[in-house]
This record gives sequence, structure tokens and C-alpha cells, in this order.
Amino acid sequence: MRRRVLLSAAVAGLSTLVPSVAGAGPSVAHFGRPMLVATMPSGWTEPRVAVAPDGTAWTVTNDAHTGDAIVLSARDGRHWTRTPNELPGQTAPSVDTDIVVTRTGRVIVTELDGASLRFVTGYTDDRGRTWTASTGTSYADTDRPWLAVGPNDPTTHQPRVYLLFHNLFSGAAGHEMFVATSVDGGATFGPPVPIALPGSQAFLDLQCADSGAPSAVAVDQRSGRIYAVFGTRSSLAGGCGASATGTFEINVVGETRVWVATSTDGSAGSWTDSLAYDAAPDTLSASFESAAVDPAGTVYVAFAQTAHPYPDFSKAAIRYVWARPGGARWSAPVTVTSGSPVGTYDPTLVAGAPGSIAVAYYQGTPAQGSAPRWSLRLATVRRATGPSARITHAVIDRRPSYAQTANDMGGSCASGPLAGAENGLQCSRANDDFGIALDRDCRLLVIYPSVANRAPGAAPGTWSARQDGGPRLCRG
Repeated sequence: MRRRVLLSAAVAGLSTLVPSVAGAGPSVAHFGRPMLVATMPSGWTEPRVAVAPDGTAWTVTNDAHTGDAIVLSARDGRHWTRTPNELPGQTAPSVDTDIVVTRTGRVIVTELDGASLRFVTGYTDDRGRTWTASTGTSYADTDRPWLAVGPNDPTTHQPRVYLLFHNLFSGAAGHEMFVATSVDGGATFGPPVPIALPGSQAFLDLQCADSGAPSAVAVDQRSGRIYAVFGTRSSLAGGCGASATGTFEINVVGETRVWVATSTDGSAGSWTDSLAYDAAPDTLSASFESAAVDPAGTVYVAFAQTAHPYPDFSKAAIRYVWARPGGARWSAPVTVTSGSPVGTYDPTLVAGAPGSIAVAYYQGTPAQGSAPRWSLRLATVRRATGPSARITHAVIDRRPSYAQTANDMGGSCASGPLAGAENGLQCSRANDDFGIALDRDCRLLVIYPSVANRAPGAAPGTWSARQDGGPRLCRG
């Protein structure tokens, strides 16, 4: 639910730009019949997914009647069972959720609650029979939580867990990205640490009118290094200059830059940031910029870059950039798929073997006499860090998940001098997040929403699709 208010309460090139390459035959991933995870008549949910060490897949989505964040599991990645009990403390639940599983099998869930815009976080060690509330995450005026699990803490010998978020309405006065760290497997979180230091260009870009949002947090499992991704809009005077020379934007923001902050341990003063990509004057996604780290420590960030400046979200192309461990120097963008003729939306990224990634995304196609249809696709990239990436494409679900224009997908419906604020407060938009993971056998598993209840062949709800053929991502 990025950049949507809860109304209820430059870059050095390391690789070359390559065109998308259509795949065919046995080298293409194939997905089995989509399986219904949870009924959702409105389709309004942003599910996430994680896989436990024992192979159990876990997902968080929303209840069709109460809106509560609910958790389901599937030992086979296909047939889903809801946990006996729910995450405690939910008052006005939203679709902003995330889920992770630690090496011990502990399932940790967080949800942005409309009650004071705070995070409700908790964990279960017994497959959802009992839940315990985590402490240290219930701050007011927060938005869009992201979770990631790292290696064991050297002192407690329990898994480290990281929570990335930002402040929302107060961002008009002073906007910042924060990471809170747990050293006891998500039971308690320490004080949130700012990761964009005052005076830095990243900090300047964030200022005025909620100018950007957190997009992803990922951890190198070998070194424990953390990568926090966030987008901004910019001008010569940063986000405030963009507000002065363009439109005052809140909640729906025309981001032009993606930043990556990194730290070895998440502590205060340990964070450094780098500009991963500058798309100006075009917009970087109407959704999030997803991130992943492969076993060699290479970090990747994927995004949908529009063909026009904000507020035109049409013809967005899926691209990614990458950096070696440490994230100090980022590659030139690699084009995964073009944005013609309608566009793409909401890339979600996972890494397999070194140099191998997969990106799931919605592809828009024209529909005669009606709004474009958006269905879920996949691009698999081998040799992702080389001079000539090998890209193949597959269909995850042929059914339409959305039936609307690219601008409607991005929440751009207003015009005039107040359009920047109206887009974020009054315009509906598509869900802008879903889950992707690799199961214990290195098969891709995707959990996603479907909303297009008026499009022929559509089936609103939360769905899963599991890879049942083609090459697996862990085999380079």
C-alpha cells in the first residue's frame, strides 16, 4: 500500500544495456495451475511469502471480511491452510504486511495498522497455534514495513532481524528512512536508526512532502551486510526543490532516483548510501524497487522505468542494476523487457545461483474496446552481471489480474495545481506489492493478488503459482 494514505483512521557503468530476449522451449520456466490461497472478493491485498528451512511455505495476506492480516502455510507450496490463530494487536489492519522465517523456523509477521499508523509485529514458534507480540516496533506515523533476516548475532547467537520503514505525514517537515534491529530473532527490536544522513544528497532528496518510500531490505547471508533500498525524487535542491519547481506530492510520488544504504550491522552511524540509478526525467516505478542478494554477495535492484515524466506511468520497462559486495559502484541498467505497448508494473525480484535472478511483474496488453489487461509474467536472467545477459520469459498466470490504464495502475487520476496531493489522497490504484521466493528444491513460488473482477476470465483473490518445469534458478 505504498504512498496511499489510510483514510480509515552519475552512475558508473559496469554492464551494457541489453534488449529483452524472448525465450522458448525447455529453457523457460513453467508454472503449474494457479492455486487459490484466500478468497478476496475485492482482491485488495498485498501478500508476501517466505520459505522455512523445513520446506514449508508461509504467506501473509488479508481476511476477506475483517481485513485482518492472516497467515497461511503450505507444506507442498500449493495447498494452503490458515493458522489456528492470528497476529495479536490488530485494530485497523492494512495491506502493508511482510513475513520472514528464521533458521529456527520462527515465523515473524508485521502489519501497518491504521491505529496511529503503527506496526503490529509478532511471531510464532508453533505454526500459528500461539503468537507473541514483538516489542519495539509500535511507533506512530510510520509507513510501509519491510523485514529481512540475517545471520546469527555474534553475542546472542540468535538470528538478526531487520525492519525498514519511513515516517509518513511528518515527512513533509522532516523525512527519513529508518532500520530497527532485533538480535533475538524478532522478539524485541532496538531503537530505529536513520539511514540517510542529514546533509547527504539522499537525505536532501527525501525532504518535503513524503518524497519517496522504502522499497526493500535484503541481507548478504555470508557477511551479514544489510542493504536498504528507497526511492526519491530530486532536483538541484533535492525533494524540496522538486516540490517548488514541480508539484507538491504526497503518498503517490514521482520518484526519479533509487538509493541503496548499506551497513555491516545496522548500528547508528554505520550506514553509507550510494545512488544506484537516476532515471530523471522519467519516473522509477509506480510501485516498489525490489532487491535481492545472490550467494556471491552481488546485490540487485529491479524497477519499472516509465517512458515519460510523472504523472504519466505508461510504457514502463523492467530494468535492473547490480553491484558487487558493498554496493559502492552500480552497473548501468539492464533492460529485461520493454514497456510497449502498454507498460509493466510492480517487479518483484529473487536471486538464485551467483549471477542468476528472476523477476516477476505485471504486463499490460491492449484490450479492444476496454481498459488494458494486466497479467503476471516472469523473466529469468542468467549471466546477470556479464556483458550480455541471457534473458528468457514465461507466463505465470494468463488470467487478467487488473483491467485499467497504466495511469490508473499508478494512482494518477488528478490534474491541475493540486494534482500531486490529490493523486496520493483521492485516486485509487493497483496493489503494489506481492511475494516471490525459492522453495527448498529451488522452484520459484509466487504469491500475488488478482483484482480484475469485471474482466473476463479473472478470479479475484490471493493466488499462488509454483514452478513445475524448466531450469531452476539455483543452477547457474
